[in-house]
Amino acid sequence: AVPGGRFLSDAVNPYAAPKHPTDQSGRPDSIGPVADESVDDAATQPASLRRMIAVWSAVGIVSAAPSFVVGLAITEGQFVGMVAGVATFVGLLVLIDFRTTRTTWRRRPLVRRTLRTVYITRLIVSLVFPVGMYIDMLCGFASVGLSSIALAIDPALRPGDHHHTFVFAYLTTLIQGGVIHVVMSVYGAAVAGVFALAGALKS
Repeated sequence: AVPGGRFLSDAVNPYAAPKHPTDQSGRPDSIGPVADESVDDAATQPASLRRMIAVWSAVGIVSAAPSFVVGLAITEGQFVGMVAGVATFVGLLVLIDFRTTRTTWRRRPLVRRTLRTVYITRLIVSLVFPVGMYIDMLCGFASVGLSSIALAIDPALRPGDHHHTFVFAYLTTLIQGGVIHVVMSVYGAAVAGVFALAGALKS
Protein backbone atom coordinates (compact mmCIF):
# COMPACT_ATOMS: atom_id res chain seq x y z
CA ALA A 1 0.00 0.00 0.00
CA VAL A 2 1.06 3.60 -0.52
CA PRO A 3 0.34 6.66 1.70
CA GLY A 4 -3.30 7.64 1.69
CA GLY A 5 -4.59 4.06 1.83
CA ARG A 6 -4.31 3.39 -1.92
CA PHE A 7 -2.80 0.24 -3.29
CA LEU A 8 0.18 0.53 -5.60
CA SER A 9 -1.84 -0.99 -8.46
CA ASP A 10 -4.36 1.84 -8.09
CA ALA A 11 -1.66 4.49 -8.16
CA VAL A 12 -0.05 3.31 -11.38
CA ASN A 13 -3.02 1.71 -13.13
CA PRO A 14 -2.59 2.78 -16.79
CA TYR A 15 -6.23 2.00 -17.59
CA ALA A 16 -7.73 4.18 -14.89
CA ALA A 17 -9.79 7.12 -16.16
CA PRO A 18 -7.89 10.39 -15.83
CA LYS A 19 -8.84 12.48 -12.82
CA HIS A 20 -9.38 16.22 -12.74
CA PRO A 21 -6.14 18.01 -11.84
CA THR A 22 -6.10 19.41 -8.28
CA ASP A 23 -4.07 22.02 -6.50
CA GLN A 24 -2.33 21.61 -3.13
CA SER A 25 -5.56 22.20 -1.21
CA GLY A 26 -7.20 19.21 -2.86
CA ARG A 27 -9.71 21.34 -4.76
CA PRO A 28 -10.19 20.93 -8.51
CA ASP A 29 -7.74 23.00 -10.50
CA SER A 30 -9.38 25.97 -12.18
CA ILE A 31 -7.68 25.13 -15.47
CA GLY A 32 -9.06 21.59 -15.55
CA PRO A 33 -11.77 20.54 -18.04
CA VAL A 34 -15.26 21.83 -17.49
CA ALA A 35 -18.13 19.48 -16.73
CA ASP A 36 -19.18 19.09 -20.36
CA GLU A 37 -15.62 18.22 -21.30
CA SER A 38 -15.30 15.39 -18.76
CA VAL A 39 -14.24 12.02 -20.08
CA ASP A 40 -17.03 9.70 -21.12
CA ASP A 41 -16.43 6.42 -19.28
CA ALA A 42 -18.66 4.64 -21.78
CA ALA A 43 -16.07 5.35 -24.47
CA THR A 44 -13.19 3.64 -22.65
CA GLN A 45 -13.71 0.50 -24.71
CA PRO A 46 -13.08 1.53 -28.33
CA ALA A 47 -14.58 -0.24 -31.31
CA SER A 48 -12.64 -3.09 -32.86
CA LEU A 49 -10.55 -2.51 -35.97
CA ARG A 50 -12.92 -4.71 -37.96
CA ARG A 51 -15.88 -2.56 -36.95
CA MET A 52 -13.96 0.62 -37.78
CA ILE A 53 -13.24 -0.69 -41.28
CA ALA A 54 -16.90 -1.64 -41.79
CA VAL A 55 -18.23 1.72 -40.53
CA TRP A 56 -15.80 3.90 -42.49
CA SER A 57 -16.27 1.80 -45.63
CA ALA A 58 -20.02 2.38 -45.43
CA VAL A 59 -19.50 6.10 -44.82
CA GLY A 60 -17.07 6.33 -47.73
CA ILE A 61 -19.33 4.47 -50.16
CA VAL A 62 -22.46 6.47 -49.34
CA SER A 63 -20.61 9.80 -49.24
CA ALA A 64 -18.88 9.17 -52.55
CA ALA A 65 -22.07 8.29 -54.43
CA PRO A 66 -22.87 11.84 -55.68
CA SER A 67 -19.23 12.41 -56.64
CA PHE A 68 -19.16 9.25 -58.73
CA VAL A 69 -21.95 10.50 -60.96
CA VAL A 70 -20.09 13.73 -61.72
CA GLY A 71 -16.63 12.17 -61.68
CA LEU A 72 -17.42 9.46 -64.21
CA ALA A 73 -18.55 12.14 -66.66
CA ILE A 74 -15.42 14.26 -66.17
CA THR A 75 -12.96 11.37 -66.34
CA GLU A 76 -14.98 9.47 -68.97
CA GLY A 77 -15.31 6.27 -67.02
CA GLN A 78 -12.17 6.11 -64.88
CA PHE A 79 -14.04 3.98 -62.36
CA VAL A 80 -10.98 2.13 -61.08
CA GLY A 81 -9.10 5.32 -60.29
CA MET A 82 -12.06 6.73 -58.36
CA VAL A 83 -12.59 3.51 -56.42
CA ALA A 84 -8.89 3.42 -55.56
CA GLY A 85 -9.10 7.01 -54.34
CA VAL A 86 -12.11 6.28 -52.13
CA ALA A 87 -10.42 3.13 -50.75
CA THR A 88 -7.28 5.11 -49.93
CA PHE A 89 -9.27 7.84 -48.18
CA VAL A 90 -11.25 5.27 -46.20
CA GLY A 91 -7.94 3.70 -45.16
CA LEU A 92 -6.73 7.08 -43.91
CA LEU A 93 -9.92 7.60 -41.90
CA VAL A 94 -9.59 4.13 -40.35
CA LEU A 95 -5.96 4.84 -39.45
CA ILE A 96 -6.80 8.20 -37.85
CA ASP A 97 -9.74 6.67 -35.97
CA PHE A 98 -7.65 3.74 -34.74
CA ARG A 99 -4.75 5.91 -33.59
CA THR A 100 -6.91 8.48 -31.77
CA THR A 101 -9.78 6.41 -30.37
CA ARG A 102 -8.06 5.85 -27.00
CA THR A 103 -7.03 9.47 -26.54
CA THR A 104 -8.66 11.61 -23.86
CA TRP A 105 -9.99 14.24 -26.27
CA ARG A 106 -11.82 11.62 -28.35
CA ARG A 107 -13.60 10.35 -25.22
CA ARG A 108 -15.04 13.74 -24.35
CA PRO A 109 -18.83 13.91 -24.84
CA LEU A 110 -18.64 17.18 -26.80
CA VAL A 111 -16.18 15.72 -29.32
CA ARG A 112 -18.11 12.46 -29.66
CA ARG A 113 -21.43 14.22 -30.24
CA THR A 114 -19.89 16.63 -32.72
CA LEU A 115 -18.22 13.92 -34.81
CA ARG A 116 -21.37 11.81 -34.80
CA THR A 117 -23.53 14.75 -35.88
CA VAL A 118 -21.15 15.87 -38.63
CA TYR A 119 -20.86 12.46 -40.27
CA ILE A 120 -24.55 11.63 -39.96
CA THR A 121 -25.31 14.98 -41.59
CA ARG A 122 -22.85 14.13 -44.37
CA LEU A 123 -24.60 10.81 -45.02
CA ILE A 124 -28.04 12.44 -45.10
CA VAL A 125 -26.85 15.19 -47.45
CA SER A 126 -25.30 12.57 -49.75
CA LEU A 127 -28.60 10.70 -49.99
CA VAL A 128 -30.78 13.77 -50.56
CA PHE A 129 -30.93 14.67 -54.26
CA PRO A 130 -30.04 17.23 -55.53
CA VAL A 131 -28.48 18.71 -52.37
CA GLY A 132 -25.67 16.17 -52.23
CA MET A 133 -25.02 16.46 -55.95
CA TYR A 134 -24.78 20.26 -55.79
CA ILE A 135 -22.35 20.32 -52.85
CA ASP A 136 -20.19 17.58 -54.37
CA MET A 137 -20.13 19.38 -57.72
CA LEU A 138 -18.74 22.54 -56.11
CA CYS A 139 -16.10 20.56 -54.22
CA GLY A 140 -15.44 18.52 -57.37
CA PHE A 141 -14.76 21.58 -59.52
CA ALA A 142 -12.25 22.82 -56.94
CA SER A 143 -10.63 19.37 -56.85
CA VAL A 144 -10.35 19.17 -60.64
CA GLY A 145 -8.62 22.55 -60.66
CA LEU A 146 -6.18 21.52 -57.93
CA SER A 147 -5.46 18.20 -59.65
CA SER A 148 -4.88 19.96 -62.94
CA ILE A 149 -2.39 22.31 -61.28
CA ALA A 150 -0.64 19.41 -59.55
CA LEU A 151 -0.33 17.48 -62.83
CA ALA A 152 0.53 20.59 -64.86
CA ILE A 153 -2.72 20.47 -66.83
CA ASP A 154 -4.30 23.75 -67.86
CA PRO A 155 -7.78 23.59 -66.24
CA ALA A 156 -9.04 26.28 -68.62
CA LEU A 157 -8.63 23.94 -71.56
CA ARG A 158 -11.29 21.51 -72.65
CA PRO A 159 -10.76 18.18 -70.82
CA GLY A 160 -8.45 16.05 -72.89
CA ASP A 161 -6.63 12.78 -72.58
CA HIS A 162 -4.89 13.84 -69.36
CA HIS A 163 -8.28 14.05 -67.63
CA HIS A 164 -9.10 10.46 -68.59
CA THR A 165 -6.21 8.76 -66.83
CA PHE A 166 -6.11 6.66 -63.68
CA VAL A 167 -3.69 9.09 -62.02
CA PHE A 168 -5.96 12.09 -62.63
CA ALA A 169 -9.07 10.28 -61.35
CA TYR A 170 -7.21 8.93 -58.32
CA LEU A 171 -5.64 12.25 -57.35
CA THR A 172 -8.86 14.20 -57.91
CA THR A 173 -10.79 11.77 -55.71
CA LEU A 174 -8.26 12.14 -52.89
CA ILE A 175 -8.26 15.93 -53.15
CA GLN A 176 -12.05 16.06 -53.22
CA GLY A 177 -12.17 13.99 -50.05
CA GLY A 178 -9.87 16.53 -48.43
CA VAL A 179 -11.87 19.52 -49.69
CA ILE A 180 -15.13 18.02 -48.42
CA HIS A 181 -13.56 17.39 -45.02
CA VAL A 182 -12.45 21.02 -44.85
CA VAL A 183 -16.09 22.02 -45.37
CA MET A 184 -17.16 19.45 -42.78
CA SER A 185 -14.62 20.85 -40.31
CA VAL A 186 -16.12 24.32 -40.60
CA TYR A 187 -19.58 22.83 -40.10
CA GLY A 188 -18.26 20.77 -37.18
CA ALA A 189 -16.87 23.86 -35.48
CA ALA A 190 -20.32 25.46 -35.68
CA VAL A 191 -21.97 22.30 -34.34
CA ALA A 192 -19.51 22.10 -31.44
CA GLY A 193 -20.21 25.74 -30.63
CA VAL A 194 -23.96 25.08 -30.50
CA PHE A 195 -23.48 22.02 -28.27
CA ALA A 196 -21.12 23.92 -25.95
CA LEU A 197 -23.55 26.86 -25.70
CA ALA A 198 -26.46 24.52 -25.00
CA GLY A 199 -24.46 22.80 -22.27
CA ALA A 200 -23.55 26.13 -20.69
CA LEU A 201 -27.18 27.30 -20.71
CA LYS A 202 -28.36 24.05 -19.12
CA SER A 203 -25.83 24.36 -16.32
